[in-house]
Parts: sequence; C-alpha cells; structure tokens
Amino acid sequence: MQKHARDGFSLIEIMIAITILAIVAVAVGPMLFRQIDKARAARARTDLVAIRSAIDQYNLDTSQYPSTLRDLVVRPADETASRKWDGPYLKGKDAPKDPWGRKFIYEVTEGEEHPYKLLSYGSKGKGAKEAEWISVWDEE
Repeated sequence: MQKHARDGFSLIEIMIAITILAIVAVAVGPMLFRQIDKARAARARTDLVAIRSAIDQYNLDTSQYPSTLRDLVVRPADETASRKWDGPYLKGKDAPKDPWGRKFIYEVTEGEEHPYKLLSYGSKGKGAKEAEWISVWDEE
C-alpha cells in the first residue's frame, strides 16, 4: 500500500501560526509606535529650528517679526514689511505643518523672555500637557 503525500496545512497548524504572529505583533507593536513617535518629535525639533532661522532672516530683512508663519512663504499684507520682504524664507505654498499634520503654534510675544512663541503640541495635539509640547526654545 502506498502513502499519499500530504498537501497544505491543517486548520490547527494555521491557527497556531496566526496565534504566534499575533503574540509577536502585540509585543513588538508598542515599541514600534514609540519609535515612530520619537522620530516625529525629532523631526518637529528640526523643523522648528529651520522655521526659527527663517523668522530671524525675515526679522533682519523687515525689522519686525512676521505676524503669521504664512508671511515666511507669501509676501505679507503689511505694507511696511512687504516692501522689505526678500522671501520666500521657507519652501512651500503655505505655512509649514508639524509631523502630525497640524499647524505649528506661532505668536509674537513682546516683552517676554523670547520675542515669539514657536512650538508644536506634539503627538497628543492641543490637549497635551505643556511638558509634552515641543518648543524651539527647549534646546537653549
């Protein structure tokens, strides 16, 4: 009597393989997402430094800070700044966004420690605690 070769996998074997893959995914997934979030935070810091340089160049050219980040890309509406504007200071057609797809926060802050506020709220967005914000001034 001749034995037949076995074709394919049994249902039990497939279920065991899927279970092993699920266990590995549960163990590795959170670590992977933490690394992705760290990479986005690092990208946000790099972007903030580039924006800060653009703001400083704008200030050198116009003797004032931009009213919005869009002024770094498109000639500002302010007539005085518009005459001296030598941009665009950043590439793109609109104000840059953070790695999470949200607008960077920019606000001129006269009389405070820094001449302007420039930050990203980070991965949690506007509801994030202030300690989780990523500011251009963090590295000083």
